[in-house]
Amino acid sequence: MEERLIFGRYRLLRKIGSGGMGEDFTALDLQSNEDVVIKISHFKDEDWDNVEKNRFLSEASILASLDHPGIPRVWDCCREGEDYYYIMEYVKGTPLSKLHNISIEQALGIFYDVAGILSHIHSRSVVHRDIKPGNLIVLDSPDIKTGIRVKLIDFGLAKNVVNGRITSTGMVVGTFNYMAPEQLMGGAIDMRADLYSFGATMYNTLTESLPFGSPDPKKIAYQLINASCDPPSHFNSNIPEELDNVILCLLRKDPNERIQSASELLSLMQSITIDEKSNKPAGLILCEPDMVGREFEMQYLIDSWNSSQTQPVTVCVAGPFGIGKTRFVDEFASIVQLSGKILLRARGHGSTNSLPMDGLKQLAFHLAHYNLDQYSGLIEQNSKELGFFSQQLCKSKKKSTQPFPNQGVCSFAFLKFLKTISFEMPIVIILEDIEHLDKETLDVCFELSSNPELKIMVVFTCLEPTFRSNAAIGLKLHRMSDLRFIDLKNLKKSNVKMMMESMLRGHEVPNDFLNDLWERFGGVPYLLINNIRTFVSQKVFALDNGRLVYKKPVSFEDVSGSILSQHLSSLSQISIKILEFACLFEEPFEMEIVMKSLGLTRRQCVNAFYELISSSLLKQRSGFYKSTYEFAYPSMKETVKSRIPDTKKHETHKLIAQVLEFSDEITDEIACQIAKHYKMAGETDKAVIWAEECAKRLIALGSQTYSEWIDYIHGVGVSESNPVYEVKAKRVLSDIFYAKGDFEKAKALFLEALGQAKKIGANTEYSLILIHYLKFLFEIGEYSELQKISSKEAKTPTFMDMPSERFVVLEYLALSLKENSCFSEAEDVARELLYLAQCSLSDKVTEGKTVLFSCLLGGMKMDDASEMAKEIESEIAELNSDVAERHAIEFALFEYNMGNYGKTIEMLNDIDKNSLTFRGKTKSAMLKSKSFYALGKFEEAIEGINKLSIQDGAEMGRVELEKLAYKSLFITLTNGWEKSGPRTERLIGLAEFQECEACKILPYEVYCYWLSKQKRFDDAMEYFARAWTISCNMGIEEYILGCAYWGVSILSYKKVIAKYPSIASLIIDENDLFGSYAQKYEHAVVAGFVHLYRAEKDFREFDHAIRWFVHARELALQKGNKIYMALSAFNLGKAYCERNNSKHKRPSDAEDAEKFFFESEFVFSAINAPATVDVVREYQEKHLRRTAQ
Repeated sequence: MEERLIFGRYRLLRKIGSGGMGEDFTALDLQSNEDVVIKISHFKDEDWDNVEKNRFLSEASILASLDHPGIPRVWDCCREGEDYYYIMEYVKGTPLSKLHNISIEQALGIFYDVAGILSHIHSRSVVHRDIKPGNLIVLDSPDIKTGIRVKLIDFGLAKNVVNGRITSTGMVVGTFNYMAPEQLMGGAIDMRADLYSFGATMYNTLTESLPFGSPDPKKIAYQLINASCDPPSHFNSNIPEELDNVILCLLRKDPNERIQSASELLSLMQSITIDEKSNKPAGLILCEPDMVGREFEMQYLIDSWNSSQTQPVTVCVAGPFGIGKTRFVDEFASIVQLSGKILLRARGHGSTNSLPMDGLKQLAFHLAHYNLDQYSGLIEQNSKELGFFSQQLCKSKKKSTQPFPNQGVCSFAFLKFLKTISFEMPIVIILEDIEHLDKETLDVCFELSSNPELKIMVVFTCLEPTFRSNAAIGLKLHRMSDLRFIDLKNLKKSNVKMMMESMLRGHEVPNDFLNDLWERFGGVPYLLINNIRTFVSQKVFALDNGRLVYKKPVSFEDVSGSILSQHLSSLSQISIKILEFACLFEEPFEMEIVMKSLGLTRRQCVNAFYELISSSLLKQRSGFYKSTYEFAYPSMKETVKSRIPDTKKHETHKLIAQVLEFSDEITDEIACQIAKHYKMAGETDKAVIWAEECAKRLIALGSQTYSEWIDYIHGVGVSESNPVYEVKAKRVLSDIFYAKGDFEKAKALFLEALGQAKKIGANTEYSLILIHYLKFLFEIGEYSELQKISSKEAKTPTFMDMPSERFVVLEYLALSLKENSCFSEAEDVARELLYLAQCSLSDKVTEGKTVLFSCLLGGMKMDDASEMAKEIESEIAELNSDVAERHAIEFALFEYNMGNYGKTIEMLNDIDKNSLTFRGKTKSAMLKSKSFYALGKFEEAIEGINKLSIQDGAEMGRVELEKLAYKSLFITLTNGWEKSGPRTERLIGLAEFQECEACKILPYEVYCYWLSKQKRFDDAMEYFARAWTISCNMGIEEYILGCAYWGVSILSYKKVIAKYPSIASLIIDENDLFGSYAQKYEHAVVAGFVHLYRAEKDFREFDHAIRWFVHARELALQKGNKIYMALSAFNLGKAYCERNNSKHKRPSDAEDAEKFFFESEFVFSAINAPATVDVVREYQEKHLRRTAQ
C-alpha cells in the first residue's frame, strides 16, 4: 500500500475493514510508537447519506463517552478536507467467531467479561444493537491491570436510550441471526435486546450452531418470532445446567421474561460451577418443522399482498382443525415484518361471548409499537372519541380519570384512525379464528377491506364450515369486492416425509414409520407433529448408533392423552402445577398471574414455561413487550381439566379471582374474568357482586352481552330460593334501562324491586335500591317525586342508623327542594347533611359543601355562594366523578348568573369533553344555549336546544319542559310567532299537567310573550296573571321580580302596574342593587317602567325613569349581553318618546328617541332577530310620527 501520513503523525499500515461508513486502517502513531486504528469516512459532503453520516459521528461520540477496559479507547476525532477521521486503540486479538473448541471454563471467563462490558455501556444508557461473536475480540493476552480477556468493538449501530427505550423507526438494524425478536420486527428496543443477542452469541460459542439456523431468512424470521430453540446442552452435554438455563432465559421472546439487566446476569454467572461430567451421546433432538406443501398457497397470498399496495384485498384462509392455518399465516407474517410494513394481528379466544372490541384492542396493542409520532396530534385531537385506544396508542401508563365513550364511538374513531394511516402506508391485518372474534372488530375490518381507496390487506382464518354455516360472517365475506379464498387441504405423503425430515435434522425417515403415520393420521400436520413428538419422548422412535430406529407400538393412543400421559411423568412439579392452573382459563393468560397465584419466582416460571412449551403442551403468543400463553391444542386442555377433582378446580378458580382483584387496574376484561372465576368457584356472593359490575361496564360500552350477567344473578336467586338475588337482578336491570334511556321501564323495575326488598325485610338491599332510585329521579328531573320520597325516607329508622345512606337521602332531598324553588328549606337540609358529614363522614364533607353551594346559588345568595365556592375549589379532587360533574355545571351557572357568558360557555365546553350523565348533558346544553342567547348568538342557541331530545307524553318532567320553553322563546324572538306556534301551544298544554307550581311560571311567561306578538293582549294578560299569582304565592323575590320584568317589558306596563301596584314596591335605591347579574338588570328595568308610569302625575319622574334605563343599558354593555343591550336601548327610546309626547317634552327628546330606536334595531338585526326588529319599527312609526305632528 502506498505510504500515507495523516496529520503528519499517523502512518497508515494496512486496511483491515471497509463498510458503508468508510474504511478502517491500522496505523503507527509516530509520537508514541504504538499501533492505532484509524476510521476514515470516504464520502464527500454533498454525497453524505444522513443515516450513515450520523452513525459514523455517533460511534465516535459514544465510544468517547465510555470508559471501560473492555471497550477500545478513542484518542481523537477530526476532519481534514472532505474526510472525517477518528483514531482509536488498536485491539490485538482474535474475533470470537474464529475460535473453535473453546472449553466451558474459557467460555465462562469470556462471557463474564462481556457481561461486565454490557453492564457498563447500559449504565451509560447505550444500547450496542449488534452483539455477535465477530464483534467480540478475544485478546492475545489478558489486560495486565484488569485481567480483562475480551473487548467489544463496532459501535456503528449503537444508540443512546431516551426514557428507557429506543423508539421504533420501522428500520431493522443488526445482524440477522443474533437480533432479538423485537429488533427484527422494527419495534422499540432497550438494553434487553443486547442481552438476547449475547444469549445467541453464547449459544453459538458453546455449540458452534445458532439457536435458529437456516439459509432462508424467512424461516429464521418465523423461528425467531414464533419458535422455541433447543437447549444448548442438547448439542454440548458438557454445558452445566445453570449455564443452560441462563442462555435459554436470555433467549426468551418476551423481553419481560429475560434476565432484566447485565448486572443481574453478572450475578448469575458468578454462581455457575463446572462439574466433571461424562460426555453423553445426545439423544434424538426434534427441530421445529418446516412448512411444506403450501408453496402455491403462500405465493398466492404474497401476490395478493402485492396487489394490496394499490387496492384493498381480503383473503380468507379456511380449513379444518389442525390443518396448519396458524402456521401458514405466521410464515406470511414473518415475510411482512421483514419488509418493514405495518402488521397488526388479533385472534378470537374461543369464548362464545367475546368482550366488546377485544380484537380491536389487540390490533391497537400491535400498532402502538410502530412509530406513530407523525400521528400524535391526530391521536390527541381525537382522544375523547378514541377512549381506551388513545391511551394505548400513546403508550400511556396513566389511568384515565374519565370514563371512556361507548364501544360504537370508540370503534368508529379507531376505524377512522386506521383509515388515515392506510391512506399513507400499506397495512396488513391478520385475524385468526374469526368465528370467535367480537362483532366490533369484524365490522371495522370489513369496513376497511371494502374501501377502494385504502392500501390494506385483511387476512382471515376460520374453520372450513364457518363462512358457510355462519350467515352473518358469510354474508359479509361475500360482499367484499376483492375476496380471495385459500382452502388448506391435507398434506400429500411426499410433503409429510419432507416435514418429518425437517424435524429430524435431515435424517432419512424409515418407510415403516412414515407409512404407519400416514395410514393413521393422513396429512393433518397437527396430528402428525404431536405423534412424532410423543414417539420420540416414549423412545419408540430413537437414535441407535447414529441410525434412526422405529419400534412399532402395539396400538396408537389418543393424541392428547398420550402426550399428556408421557409428559406428566417427566415434567417438574412446578410445570405440572402450572399446567393444572392454566387449564382453568378460557382466554390466553400472562405469566404474571401464574407467578402471583402460585407464589413462584420469575426464574421458576420462565424455566417451567420453557419446559411446557418444549413439550408442546403450551404455546406462546408473542407480543412486542407482553406475551400470553395458552394450551397448544384445545383437546389437551380438556384432558388436563378432566383429571382435576372438582374441589381443587373450585379452589383454583377462587384463587385466580382473588389475585385478579388486586390487579393494578381492573379493566373490563379483568372484571369479566373475575366474575367468571368466582362463578366457577361456586362463590355466589362474590360472583353476584362482580356480575353486577360486569353488566354495568358492558352497558356503558353499548354491548348487549350484559344480559348474560343479569340472567346469572336472577338464576342464582331462583336456584337457591334466595329472593335477595332476584331483587339485585331487578336493581341492576333498572340501572341498565336507565342507562339505555328507557326511563319508563327503569322506573317500573325500581318500584318493583323496592317493594319486593321491603316485603322480604332486606334493609341493606332496600337502601341501595332507594339510593339508585333517588339518583334516577334526580337525573330525569322528577323533582316533586324525589322530594316526596326523600323527605319521607329521611325520617325512617332504617336510615337513622345508616349515616352514609342517610347522607345521600338528605343530599337528594336538599337538591329536590332547590329544584322545586324551596330555597330556604333546601339550605336548611344542606346544612344538616354538611353537619352530618363533619361529625361522622369526613370523606363526604366536600360533597356536602357542593350541595350547600347549589342551594345558596338557587336562592341567589351570591356572596355566600361565592365564599363556599372558594372553599370547594381547594378540595375538588376529593369528589367522585358524578358529584364533580354536578358541581362543575353549578359553578358554570354561578358564572352565568354573574353575567360572565363567555366564561360560562368556555367552562361548559371543557365539561362536555367528559362523558356526562343524562342530566349533565341536558343542564350543560341548556345553560350553554342560554349563554349564547344572552350574547345574541341565536343560531348557536337554537342548535344547542335542538341537540336535546324532547320526550313525548303528558308526564314531561321539568327539565324537558324547560327545554321546550326556551326553544319556543328563541324561535319566536328570531322568526316570529307563526314559526313557533305548534311548539308553544304544546308547551302550555303540557304545563297544565305539572304538579310543581314553580314549573309553570316559565311556560306561562313564554306563552304570554307569544300571545303579545299576535296582539292578543287580553289573553296575554291572563297568563301573566297566572304567573304573577304563582310567583307571589311562593314569596320568593327572584320569581316575583322576574315575573314583573316579563310583564312590564312585554305588555302595556301601565296596565300591568295599574292592576298590580305591588310591583312599585320592588323599587330599591340604585346603589343597593344586589343578587345575580340578571336580578340587577331586571331591577333596573322594572324601576324604569315604574318611574315612567308615575311620570303621568309628576313629570320629574321622567328623569328617574331614563336614569334607570341608562343604568340597565350600562349593565348590558358591561357584560356584552346583546339581548339586554337591544332591549334597554328600546326602553330608552320608549322613555324619550313618551316624554316627547307629553307637555314636558324637551327639544332633543325626539332625536334621542330615534337614536336609541336605531340602536335597538341595529343590535336586533346584528343578532338575526328580524321579528323583533319589526316590533321596534312598528312602535317607532306609531309614536314618533305622532310626535312630529
